[in-house]
Amino acid sequence: MLLTEKYAPQKIEEIPGNTELKQKLRRWALNWGRGEPGKPILLTGPTGTGKTALAVALAREMGLELVQMGTSELRNRERVERIMHGAMMASTLSGKGKLVLIDDVDAMSGREDSGGISSIASVLRSPVQPIILTATNAWEKKISPLRFLCDVLTIKRAIAPSIARILSRIAEEEGIQCPPERIEEISENANGDIRGAINDMQACSPGMRDREKDMFARMSALYRSTTYSAAREAGFGDVEHDYFKLWIDENLPAVFSGGELADAYSSLSRADIFDGRIHTRQYWGFLRYSGDLMCAGTALAHPGAGQRFIRFSFPSYLRQMSATTATRAILRSLRKKAGRRLHTSGKEAEGFLPILAFMHVNSPAEIESFYGLDEKEAELLSTMLPKGVRVAKPEKKEEKKKKKEAAPEEEAEAGRGAKPVSEKETAKPPQETKKEEKKETPKESNEPAKREAPREGAIPPKKQHSRHSKLSEFF
Repeated sequence: MLLTEKYAPQKIEEIPGNTELKQKLRRWALNWGRGEPGKPILLTGPTGTGKTALAVALAREMGLELVQMGTSELRNRERVERIMHGAMMASTLSGKGKLVLIDDVDAMSGREDSGGISSIASVLRSPVQPIILTATNAWEKKISPLRFLCDVLTIKRAIAPSIARILSRIAEEEGIQCPPERIEEISENANGDIRGAINDMQACSPGMRDREKDMFARMSALYRSTTYSAAREAGFGDVEHDYFKLWIDENLPAVFSGGELADAYSSLSRADIFDGRIHTRQYWGFLRYSGDLMCAGTALAHPGAGQRFIRFSFPSYLRQMSATTATRAILRSLRKKAGRRLHTSGKEAEGFLPILAFMHVNSPAEIESFYGLDEKEAELLSTMLPKGVRVAKPEKKEEKKKKKEAAPEEEAEAGRGAKPVSEKETAKPPQETKKEEKKETPKESNEPAKREAPREGAIPPKKQHSRHSKLSEFF
């Protein structure tokens, strides 16, 4: 089980920050319990800030039965009317009240989910049960009919000290030997993403080596299997789906070759297609197809191919990502600051960074002060110049000082080597200067120039036409 699932908040107070928002949600749920229905709630905020966890904790704290539906179940008008209206009208077996949670409404696609948003809007106009919707961006144009029917509550990112306290508590309970400096670094680099910070901390676990040993044994069992059921069982257990897929992707060339390798990658790519559908539609029923294609589909490209010794290797993607954690955090901060000044999102602001890098080379002090960049962000920005653009680097202060100090010395040496000029020579009368100019200019002779005698066998030069000779005077 993932630590994010194991340590999911059980109460609203366990979610850091957002005190006013939590009070509004609790008051809203209490009013529903008293028979005073309110408008549906639209929770919006970045990924990993706890939108879904907040709704789940609210249902648990208020004793409500949670009816959670992802966008994959809300594809078209018919399914919305069947599922949503059934969830709103039917009573629970326990006699408890209901809380309907609709996750990621902004991820609904236009073609596949045609009519879905309008059907949800019809339910929101006259709700019978309390409804909470979540969205990463509540200002998407396609969900504007839902936004006008809801009270929009924005979840703010958690600050680094709050994330550090959560990580320290989990590390202590799980026995993860992660130093405090590393926890602080993860908390600062998380940028408010609590779920991402917990996943990053798992890499600090001292059982990482044991986990790698377990993965080596799991990979060996997977590719030694000769039946479909044996290959599926190799993927079962306490292993993350995406983590296992990275191991398979890294080691397929070590197991197969030729056409078998192509067949194995074909199965793995189809598994990745299902994972993409899970991400966009939030329908986890596709996970069974992805797991079977990832394990049995690749292993049966050549049954029993792993009977020989195979040197499995750790995924290079994970090594690269762990090495660039700090750089990616600086880039996120740089995009955020640029987007704030450019009045756009951080993602769109990344396209303007090469232009800012070019401007930064010419006037670094102005760019750093205007955008509020620190040394690390300015250093990263200087590496983002457009391709093919070469800018002369500005001289350092030390070099400028050396040149200024050397300039008067060179002038003094030049003055010592030059002959002294008297004032009489410098101040000559104008008549003498005119005589000198006349002496210097050679006299023009009217005598024709002597021509050399033509050599024997040489072609005589052509006579120039009179018209050409006159025209040549003008050119």
